Amino acid sequence: MDHHCPWVANCIGFYNYKYFINMLFYATVTCILVVVTSYPVFIAVLGREGIDPKIVYFVVTVWLMTCVFTLIVTGFFSFHLWLMSNQYTTIEFCEKRSGSAQFKNQ
Repeated sequence: MDHHCPWVANCIGFYNYKYFINMLFYATVTCILVVVTSYPVFIAVLGREGIDPKIVYFVVTVWLMTCVFTLIVTGFFSFHLWLMSNQYTTIEFCEKRSGSAQFKNQ
């Protein structure tokens, strides 16, 4: 077992880690695509006068929240790529991290 993933409601391990990485890849690409393609709408709403403030608030809020979500998903995907490149599982990484802090205190 690598870890339990609430996104897929299952444990991620040796046999399904490839599908988990694929899901993270496609989620990252989709988020980046949404941010990039909605940027002209974001700029157009900010640059025009006379648009209902509720619509401006909605567009700006949704675009900023999408940017934050994109950064989180991209960071999570990058972290798992780093784990793969260093041949760690998530549990091994957490154990190694907590183990190194334990040795520093002694």
